[in-house]
Amino acid sequence: MRVVPSALAGRAAGWLPGRRALSPARSDEGVGADVRPLLPTGGALSREQWRRRHAVIVRLLAAHVPALLLLGLASGFTVRHVGVELLLPVLAVVVACQERLAEVTRASAAALGLSTCSAFLVHLTRGSSESHFHFFVVVSVVAFYEQWAVLGLSVGFVLVHHLGLSVLDPSLVYQQQYARHHWVAVSLLHALALGAQCVVALVHWRAHERSLSAERVLARRLRQQESRAQEVLHRAQVDALAADVAHGVNTPVQYVMDNARYLGEALRDHVALVARTRAVLDELAPEHRQGALGELLALHEQHAEDWEGEGLQEAVTDCLDGLGEVSHLVLALQETVACPELPRQRTGSDTPDTTTAPTPCGQGTGAAGGAARPGTSRRAP
Repeated sequence: MRVVPSALAGRAAGWLPGRRALSPARSDEGVGADVRPLLPTGGALSREQWRRRHAVIVRLLAAHVPALLLLGLASGFTVRHVGVELLLPVLAVVVACQERLAEVTRASAAALGLSTCSAFLVHLTRGSSESHFHFFVVVSVVAFYEQWAVLGLSVGFVLVHHLGLSVLDPSLVYQQQYARHHWVAVSLLHALALGAQCVVALVHWRAHERSLSAERVLARRLRQQESRAQEVLHRAQVDALAADVAHGVNTPVQYVMDNARYLGEALRDHVALVARTRAVLDELAPEHRQGALGELLALHEQHAEDWEGEGLQEAVTDCLDGLGEVSHLVLALQETVACPELPRQRTGSDTPDTTTAPTPCGQGTGAAGGAARPGTSRRAP
C-alpha cells in the first residue's frame, strides 16, 4: 500500500467535501487588508467642524424650497401639487435643525431632503438631462459630512429613483426618446458617472482625514514638548530655590554651631576653674586658706562679670532661634517641592522671597539681630 506524504495529504484534505480550504480565505483577507487603508474611516470631523458644515447644508436645503415653489408654479403646476411635493424637504429642514437628535440623524435628514429636491426638480422639468446634474451636485455636497451612512443614503436614493421609476415609466425620469427606449443603458451610464464622482469624493475625504490625523499627531507632540519644557522649567526653578534655601540654611546652622562652641568652651572653663580652686585650697595650709578664699571670691566675681558681659543667656537664646530658623527653612522647602504650582520665576537681580523662605539669621531682626556672624566666636579673648 502506497503511503501519501503528510504535506500532500493535508493539501488533498482541503478539497474534500465538508472540509474548508484555508487558502482562499487568506487571499480574501489579504485583499481586504490591502483595500481597507485606502478607504476613509468616517467620523473624523470635530464637533465644531461638523456643525459649521451642517449649518451651510441646511441653509442650502432651505433655499431649495422657495426656489422649487417658484419653478413649479412657472412650469404650470398647481400650488397644491407643488406644496404636497415640498412637504418632505420642509420636514427634512425641521428634523435637521433639532439639536437634541444625533448628528447622523440630522445629517441623514438633510441628505434625504436634498435628494428629494433633486427628484422634484427632475419631475418639474419632465426629465430634462440638465436636471439630472443636480443629483451629482447633491452627492458632492453630502460627501462633506464625511459619514458613510449619510453618503450611502444619498447614493441609494439616486439608484432607487432612477431604476425604480424607469421600470415603472421611463418618461418620468428621461425626456429624450432615445433615453426612454434605452433606459437601461442610460441608467448604467448615470451609475458609472455617479460611481466616478463617489471615487473622487472618497479620495478627497481620505486626504482630509490624513491631514486631520497629521494635525492631531503634531498637536499631541506639541503638548508633549510643552509638558516636558514645563517640567524642565519646574525642575530648574526648584533647583534654584533649593540652592537659595541651602544657602539660607547654612547661615543659621553655622550660627548655631558658633554659639554652641562658645557655650561649650565657657562651660569647660568654668569646670576647670572650679577644679583648680579645689586643688589650690587643698594644698594651702589652714592658716592661709581664709586669705586665699577672699582672693578666689574676687576672681569669681570678675569671671562672672565677664560672662554677663559676653551675654551667656543671649547666646543660648540665639542658638534656639537659629534652630527654629533652620526648621522653618526646611519646612518651606518641603512645601515648595510638594506644591503642584510652579514657583515664582526669578531673574538675576531678584532676591529670595521672604514669604517662602525666611530671612537668614545673619540678616534677622529681634533676638537674632545681635547674633554673631558665621565663623566668629562670641568668647571673650
